[in-house]
Amino acid sequence: MKKLILVILGLTLAATLFAAEAATLVPPGNRNAVQPDIPGGTNVAASA
Repeated sequence: MKKLILVILGLTLAATLFAAEAATLVPPGNRNAVQPDIPGGTNVAASA
């Protein structure tokens, strides 16, 4: 039983490490000085 717990703990730790390594860091906010135009259909969809 003790070996089973150690195996499960090891697999959980490995899965956590793989997930943390796969995470992509994205800088906060849009740093572009010029923002793109908003399509007209967006306003219609938001007001519906």
